[in-house]
Amino acid sequence: FFFEQGVAPAFLDDGSIALETKCRVAVAPNGNGGVYDALQDSGALQDMQSRSIKHVYQYCVDNALVKVGDPEFIGFCSGEGADCASKVVP
Repeated sequence: FFFEQGVAPAFLDDGSIALETKCRVAVAPNGNGGVYDALQDSGALQDMQSRSIKHVYQYCVDNALVKVGDPEFIGFCSGEGADCASKVVP
């Protein structure tokens, strides 16, 4: 199941809105948090529910230290019945 990330208006360093043209606001990806709206809006959550998917592993692509699909972390979260979890490295 594929879905598109949303966009939001782009801003310049001085806080002003960036323009793509004189009449069009520039947009940029809406960030890591945008995945949650995209999952809902695309129907992906409903699709996962219909297939009895109970766990989803998601990570931020800009996290160079992430262990993708970390089985120990996923197993720990599942065993603890966590609704949501975050792993950080000190």
